[in-house]
Amino acid sequence: MFNCVGRASAGGLIIKRIQEVSASFGSASTTDTATITAIDAANSIVIPMGSSVAVGGVSAEALFRVEITNTTTITATRGAGPSTVTTWNAIVIEFEPSVIDSIQTGTINVVTSTTDTISAVSAKAMVFHLGTETDTSTSQQNSVRVDLASSTTVRGIRDSSLNNAVVGYAVVDPR
Repeated sequence: MFNCVGRASAGGLIIKRIQEVSASFGSASTTDTATITAIDAANSIVIPMGSSVAVGGVSAEALFRVEITNTTTITATRGAGPSTVTTWNAIVIEFEPSVIDSIQTGTINVVTSTTDTISAVSAKAMVFHLGTETDTSTSQQNSVRVDLASSTTVRGIRDSSLNNAVVGYAVVDPR
């Protein structure tokens, strides 16, 4: 595990710590966890950084979303029906508490364009895509994105409505 402690500027935000995470889903497992060095979960986000599927797997098995479970645990989730081992990677970014007004996370079950309501954020707020899980290998499933539709609405958009997909998001509102 890579663990960087210190201060670095990232778009005006001050980062306290960055941790790299790598773990593997079992061949039939839809969830997996990884242990990290303790963080302040209220001031942290986790971002997926890709995966690799064992030989014989389908592309949907490489899709996953991540979330902070508690101060020392990251959980990754992929769709139903996996049959191969998949290694997943993510980074955890912990911000200095003095630079964050709020971090709000959630999931959206995307049909064609589905929204989720959040507490109001400022015009400076940024939305992060925390990954997608799906139970199909249809290539359109890879075309899911999230954006801030308004100061109180996160929108999940998918180019096709063939099957459901669940997308994770984090909205970071800096001071």
